[in-house]
Amino acid sequence: LTFTAMSQLDEVIVMCLDEQNATDNCKLYIKTVPSGPVNITSPSQTYSTVHIQWSPPMDNGGDIVNYIITVSPVLTEGSCTGEYCTSDTEYYEVTELIYTTSYTFTIS
Repeated sequence: LTFTAMSQLDEVIVMCLDEQNATDNCKLYIKTVPSGPVNITSPSQTYSTVHIQWSPPMDNGGDIVNYIITVSPVLTEGSCTGEYCTSDTEYYEVTELIYTTSYTFTIS
């Protein structure tokens, strides 16, 4: 299924299917991907913790459910392990950093 030339205000009627048969029509609303957060700062840090805060994007494309925080290199311990972590607020505390390691943080 491909949609082209859609805008945030477009509405598409699609057929909803259950396991066997077509059911009633349902509406599919197309929302745009938000731009990135702005004013990203780190108001405080320790040797093993960094606090990151930001402001919502100017063009959010709709309701923001979560922000995605990535840390590179990937952490194996602490508050943000694995490929990414999420926050439903404009603030996150990353813990268990290694003192002699340089990190890159990305918020989207």
